[in-house]
Amino acid sequence: MAAPRSLEEMNFMAELARKVDNNSYAWIACNDKEVEGIWECDGQEGREPFTKWGNGQPDNHNNQDCGTCHSRLALECSCPPQWQWWGKDCYRLTPRIQQTWDQAKSACQDMSGKMAAPRSLEEMSFMANMTREIDVTGAYPGWIACNDKKVEGTWECDGQEGSEPFLAWADKQPDNNNNEDCADMAEMKHDNKMNDVGCDSTHPHMAFCIRRAACTYGLIQLRH
Repeated sequence: MAAPRSLEEMNFMAELARKVDNNSYAWIACNDKEVEGIWECDGQEGREPFTKWGNGQPDNHNNQDCGTCHSRLALECSCPPQWQWWGKDCYRLTPRIQQTWDQAKSACQDMSGKMAAPRSLEEMSFMANMTREIDVTGAYPGWIACNDKKVEGTWECDGQEGSEPFLAWADKQPDNNNNEDCADMAEMKHDNKMNDVGCDSTHPHMAFCIRRAACTYGLIQLRH
C-alpha cells in the first residue's frame, strides 16, 4: 500500500481516485497503531513522515488507534464570495436581464469565469436549484454553453470537446422553432431540462457561470 511523500504525489494519487469515482476516498499506508499520535507511513521509516492533514484532523474520534486507524485522502475546495461550490468547480448566476447568448458569455468572462454547460443529471439538478434560490416560480431560465451554430442538429457544449456532449432535453425539444441555435435550462415548464432558444432572444435570462475551485487534498483519520 502506498503513502504519499510530498504534496505533489498526494495530489497525483487523489486525482487517480477521482478518475474512478469523483466521491471516492483511497486508503493509504499511514497509521498510529503503536503509539497514539505518532504516525508512521510505510517507506518513510527513519525520518519524519509526510502527513498533510485536512482541517480538524487527526481527531482520534472514538479512540481511532491500535489497529483501527487508517487514513484517506480528502478533497477540500473553496470558492470566491458569491460563488457556490459543487464537485471541483464554483458556480454563479449572472443577474436576470435581457441578454443574448453571446452577451451572457461575455458576462461570465467579466466575472472571471466562463459560461457553464451541465455534464451530468446531478450537475444539472444542482444548477437548476441555484435558480430556485432567486426565482422560486421557475419562470426564468439560464443560458448554458451549448449551441448548434456550426451544423444544425449537431450540438456542441463548451468543456466537452472530443466526446459526446451531455444533452438532457425537455420533452419535444430541441424543436428549432425559428432557427433556435442556443440552449438554456432550468425553466419549470420544461422540467428544469434543456430547451433550444434563438441565440439573440431578449427574453430575460440569467446565465450559468463556472470557474475552477481552489482545491487541496488532506488526510482524514478513519476507523477501519
